[in-house]
Amino acid sequence: GLVMSPMTTAGMNAVDKAKAGLASGTLSMSRMVGGTFTHPSPVAGFFYRGLADGPAALTAPVRVLAERLDGVSVFGRELARLRPEEFSGLAARLRVTAVVALEEDMPSLRFLTSDPEWGVPARVGPFLVFSSAAPRPLPEKVGPDRYVAFLPSPEGGWASTGIAWSPLWQARTPTGSVATRQGELGLLEVELPKGAGAELTLHHRPGVAEWTGALVSLVAVAVLLLGGRRPGSA
Repeated sequence: GLVMSPMTTAGMNAVDKAKAGLASGTLSMSRMVGGTFTHPSPVAGFFYRGLADGPAALTAPVRVLAERLDGVSVFGRELARLRPEEFSGLAARLRVTAVVALEEDMPSLRFLTSDPEWGVPARVGPFLVFSSAAPRPLPEKVGPDRYVAFLPSPEGGWASTGIAWSPLWQARTPTGSVATRQGELGLLEVELPKGAGAELTLHHRPGVAEWTGALVSLVAVAVLLLGGRRPGSA
C-alpha cells in the first residue's frame, strides 16, 4: 500500500524521516494524508475518492473498507491508471513530500517512477521511499495550538496553508485578522491582501463544543469525588 506524508521535522529530510518512521514501526498519524484505518484524517475522503467525486468526497461516506482500497487506488483512481500529472498536482497542493510504498507495488507506480519530480526511491527493507524534489513547507508550530507561516501573495486573494481546515482556526497577519475558509481539498485557506507576502499566525481556539466537553468532564469528576465521601468513610 501507499503512505503519503507531508513530513517537515526540522533537521531531517523526507527520506530520513520516512526511515525513522518505518524503523519505529509507524508514521505519525498527524503527518499521514489519509490518517490510519481506525483514525482517518480530515481529508481522508478526498484521499480515497477525490478524483472520482471531486470536493463532495470530503463529506461523502467511503463505502468501501479502507483496507480494500489500500494498495489498489488513491484519490479514487486505480494506481495503474493514475497519471503522473494528476498525482503530482494533488501531492503539491496537499504538501506531500514523501511517499512510502511496498516493493511489490512497483508495477503499479508508474505515476511516480515516470515523474522526475520523485526521482529514484530509497530502499528501506521491503519499502520504497519516494521523495519530492521540491520543498513543501507547512506552518511551523510555535506554541500550543499556535502556528506561523509565510505565504506569498503578490496578487492577493485566497491562499492555502497546507493544513486541515477547522471552523476553530483564527488567522492574523501583522495588519490584523484575515478571513478563513475550507478549500476544495479540505485544507485551511486564508484571504490575503495584495503585497510581497505575509507572515501568518494561526491559532486553533477551543469552541463551544470543546468548552462544554471540558465542563462536563469537571462535573463528572466532582460527582465521583462527592459520591466517594460516604457517611462514616472519614
